[in-house]
Amino acid sequence: MAENAEIFYKRQKAFLNIFSLWPSESGYRRTLHQVNCIQGIGFWVLLFDLLVILYILGNLNRMSEVVKAFFVLATSLGVTIKLISIKWYNVELDRLFARLDDEEFRPQGPKERSIFAAACESSRWQRDGYMYISLAALGVILIPQLIFEWSYLPLPLYSPFGEDPRTAGYWIMYTYQFIGETISCLTNIGFDPLCSSLFIFIKCQLDFVAERFKKLDRESEDDGLIGEELRKCIRQHMAVVDLTAEVEKLLTKTISLQVFCTVLVLTANFYGIAVLSNEKMVLFKFIVYQAAMLAQIFIMCYYAGIGNMFQHQLVTEDFYNYQVWYFQILGAWRLPIWATGGQKRSHAFRFGFILVMLFVMLLLFAVELVNNISRIRHILKVFFMFATEMSCMTKLLHLKFRSRNLAHMVEMMKSKTFSTRGKEEIEIMESARRVVIKMRNFYGILSLGTVSLFLIVPFFAGLEELPMTMYEVCNIQGSLCYWLLFVFHCACLLPTCVLNITYDSVAFSLLTFLRVQLQMLVLRLEKLGSEIDPRDNQRIAWELRECASYYNSIVQFKDLVEEFVKVPGSVQLMCSVLVQVSSLYDISTISIANGEGIYMAKTCIYQLMMLWQVFIICYASNEVTTYSSRLCHAIYSSQWTGWSRINRRMILMMMMRFDSPLLLRTLNPTFVFSLEAFGSIVNVSYSYFALLKRVKG
Repeated sequence: MAENAEIFYKRQKAFLNIFSLWPSESGYRRTLHQVNCIQGIGFWVLLFDLLVILYILGNLNRMSEVVKAFFVLATSLGVTIKLISIKWYNVELDRLFARLDDEEFRPQGPKERSIFAAACESSRWQRDGYMYISLAALGVILIPQLIFEWSYLPLPLYSPFGEDPRTAGYWIMYTYQFIGETISCLTNIGFDPLCSSLFIFIKCQLDFVAERFKKLDRESEDDGLIGEELRKCIRQHMAVVDLTAEVEKLLTKTISLQVFCTVLVLTANFYGIAVLSNEKMVLFKFIVYQAAMLAQIFIMCYYAGIGNMFQHQLVTEDFYNYQVWYFQILGAWRLPIWATGGQKRSHAFRFGFILVMLFVMLLLFAVELVNNISRIRHILKVFFMFATEMSCMTKLLHLKFRSRNLAHMVEMMKSKTFSTRGKEEIEIMESARRVVIKMRNFYGILSLGTVSLFLIVPFFAGLEELPMTMYEVCNIQGSLCYWLLFVFHCACLLPTCVLNITYDSVAFSLLTFLRVQLQMLVLRLEKLGSEIDPRDNQRIAWELRECASYYNSIVQFKDLVEEFVKVPGSVQLMCSVLVQVSSLYDISTISIANGEGIYMAKTCIYQLMMLWQVFIICYASNEVTTYSSRLCHAIYSSQWTGWSRINRRMILMMMMRFDSPLLLRTLNPTFVFSLEAFGSIVNVSYSYFALLKRVKG
C-alpha cells in the first residue's frame, strides 16, 4: 500500500523540492538546504517578479508592452505564492502524505482494490498529461524565438544589460529568463497535479464508503453485525471528512489565489490577442500560454468537483452554501452572535462599499437620462442597464434588512424535520441537488459570459465608448480618463453580476428544496397502508399526525421563501419589462450592414439572460404549486377504506387543508409567480414595444 499511495504525491514532491522546500535532516545538510531555499526563491523567483514590475513601470505609456508583461507577472506571482505556501506548511504536508498510508484508508476486497487502481491511474494520467502540456507551452514560449526572432528577449523583463544580441549581457538575461521560466514551469507541474491527486484520493475514499454501505444491504442479515458494520462505515466517513478538512486548510488559500492570478492572465491574454494580432510570434505565444493556463485551473477544479472537497455533511447545504458565502462577503448576511468588533466593522464596511457603488451607478444613470430626455433611443439604452441595477439594489437592501428571517430559513433546511427517509426520498433529494448545481453553474456561466461580452465590445469599437451608457464625468477621448472609467464600469458590473447570479440561483434552490419536500410528503401519503390489526390504526393515526405536522412545517418554510422572493422578485418582473422593451427597440434600430452585428449579438444575449432570470423563478414557483395540488390525490390514493372512523375523519380534514395549493405571491396579492406570469411578462413587453415603435414611427 505504501508504494501505491506514493503515486499521489511522490513525483510532485520531487519537483517541488528543487528549492529545498521540504524539511531536511539536522547538521550541515540542513544548512545547505536552507541556503538553497533562500537563494532559489530570492534569486530565481522574487528577483524575477521585481524585474517584471520594473519593466511595467518603465512602459506605462505603452499599453501593448504592459499587457505582454502583465500575463508574465500574474503567472510569476502565482508561482511565488505556491512556493511560499509549500515552505510554510511543509511539515503539515509531510504529515498529510504519511497519513495517506494509514490503515483506515486501505482498500478492502477486490472491488475496492479496483477502485484504488483506477484512482492511481487517474492520478498518473493527469500528472503526466499536465506535465507534457506545460513543457510544450514552455518550449513554445522560449525556443521558437531563439530560432526565428532573437533580436529581443523572449519575456518582457527589465534588462540592465540592454537587448543587443551581440553583447554578453543579452545572453546572460536570456539564460536567466530561460532558467527562471523553467523553474516556474516545474513548480506548477509539482503543485497543480499534487492538488488534483489529493482530490482524486479523497474521491477514491468516498467510493470506498459508498461500496461498504452497499455491502450492508447485500450481505448482512444479523442486526448486531449490521450495527457494527454501520459504525465502521461512519468512522470511515468521519476519517475522510477529517482528511478533507486538512487538505482544505493547507491548499485552498493557495488555490484561490491561483484562480485570481489565472483570471488576470486570461484577461491580459484576451486583450493581448485583440491588440497584438499583427505580431504573429507574440500572438502564437499568447494562444498557447492561455491554453496551458486553462488546463492548469481545469485539473484542480475538475478533480475537486469530483471529490466533493467542499461539500458539507448535509446534502441540503448544496442548495445555498456558496450563495450565502457571497452574501457574507457583501456584508448583507447576518453575522453570528459571537462575531468580534473587527468582524462587525469589516462587515459594515463591505456592505457600505457595495451600496455606495450601486448608488453612484444609479445616480450616473439618472443624470444621463435627464441630459438626454429628448433622445428616445439613448434613453432606452440607459434603461437597458438602469433597470438591472435597480433590481440589484433591491436585492441587496432586502437581503440586509431581512437577513435574520432568512438565516432562520437556512436553519430550517438543516433541521431534522426536512431530512430524508428511505431510498426513494434520498434519490429525490439527490436528483434535486444535481439540478440545482447544474442550473447554478449554467446561469453563472451565461451571466459571466454576457458581462464579458459587455466588456469586450468596446475593443471592437476602437475604444470609443464604454461598456455601459451612463454619465461620463470626464472626456473619454483622453486615455487616462477612458481607462479609469472603464475600470469603474468593470468594478461595478462584476459584483452586481455575481449578486444576480447568487440571489437568483439561491431563490431557485430554495423553491426547488420546497418542491422536494412536497414530493416527499406526496410519497409518504401514498405509502400509508391498510389496517391489519388494531395496532395498525394507532400507527396510521400517528403517521397521519406526523404528515400533518410535516405539512405545517412546509407551509412555514414556504412563507419564509415567499418573503425571500416577493419584493426582489416583483421588482425583477417590473424591471424585466423595461429591459425587454429597451432590448427589442434597440434590436429594431440596429443595422448589421452598418457593422453593428456585435452590438446586436450583445443585446440579444443580454435579453435572453434576462428572460432566463425571470423564467427560473417562475418555473420553480410553478413546480411548487403543481406538487402541492397533488397532495389531495396522494392521500386519497392511500388504502384508507379499512381505517378506523377517527383516521378517516382525520384524512378528510387533511384533504380540506390540502385543497388550496401553495402559491408564491408577488407584491400584488392577486398575481403569483408562475409560468403564466412569465408568459404575461413576455406578452406585455412585446405590447409595449409595439406601441412604442408605432408612436415613434
